[in-house]
Amino acid sequence: MKKEIIKIRAAKPVDAKGMGILMKGMLKAKKAPFIGSNTMPKDKIIKWRKNIVSKKSNIFVAEANKKIIGNVSFKALGERLRKTATMGWIVSPDYQNKGIATKLLGKAIQKARQLKLKRLECHIVPENRVSIKLVEKFGFKKEGTLKKAFLTDDGKYLDLYCYGKILS
Repeated sequence: MKKEIIKIRAAKPVDAKGMGILMKGMLKAKKAPFIGSNTMPKDKIIKWRKNIVSKKSNIFVAEANKKIIGNVSFKALGERLRKTATMGWIVSPDYQNKGIATKLLGKAIQKARQLKLKRLECHIVPENRVSIKLVEKFGFKKEGTLKKAFLTDDGKYLDLYCYGKILS
C-alpha cells in the first residue's frame, strides 16, 4: 500500500471550501463537540476565504489526497493587543493521533514568531484533554479558568481554560 502524503501549508482562498467540508462533516458526525455549534453558518466559508485573501487571519491547512483534513488559524486581537493572537485548530477524526495537529501548531507558532507576535493564547474546555496535552507540549501555560463561559449545543455551560504562550 502506498503511504499517504500529508502536506502542511499556508491556506489558499480555494481551501476555504475544503475547510467548510471538513467542518460540516465533523459537525454531522458529532465529532466537533468543542466548537460551540452544531451547525455551520452559510457565510462561514466566505468569511474564511476573505480572511485568507486579506491575511487578517493566518491559516494553515493539512492536506491529504487533495482534501483538507485539518487546519489551524490565529488572529491578532486588536489595537492594544495587536501583538497577541488567539488561535484554534481542528483535525479530521480519520487523521487524529498521527501528529497532524502537532505539525499544524508548530507551523502556526513559527509564523507567529516571524510576525514578531509577543503572545499566543487559546481557550480549551477541560474535557478536551487531547488539546490540553497538545498545547502543554508546546509550552503553553494554563493561566486561569473562565467559569461557565462555553455554551454547548445541549444548553450546558462549561468552563474554559485559558492557555497562553509568550513568544519573545
